[in-house]
Amino acid sequence: MICGIGIDLVESKRFERYVNQSSYFKSRIFSPAEQLLTDNQLAGNYAAKEALFKASSIKFEFSKCSVLRDENGKPFIIFDDDMITYEKLSIFVSITNNKRYSVAIVIIEYKQDL
Repeated sequence: MICGIGIDLVESKRFERYVNQSSYFKSRIFSPAEQLLTDNQLAGNYAAKEALFKASSIKFEFSKCSVLRDENGKPFIIFDDDMITYEKLSIFVSITNNKRYSVAIVIIEYKQDL
């Protein structure tokens, strides 16, 4: 059963200005693994974190949540050990971006025993 849907749009140029103006912003928002990504990928990750917040309505520190990609480029979300566990939930994320915008959608679903 779907329990939350969130979507977010980030203007890439504006986002890049924030990232390049302050290293504090980057460390406050992104995990160490994410900080190795390009600015374009970071804009997509930021959109995904905002979409996750909208889908869950749970406040969390953005830097304790990582949006990473598997070997095929598919994004997924993981949390630090000290965060709320999401073992009863499945979280689906999709990110798309171009030179002007990054968009992410997150769907949260309750896992059900079959």
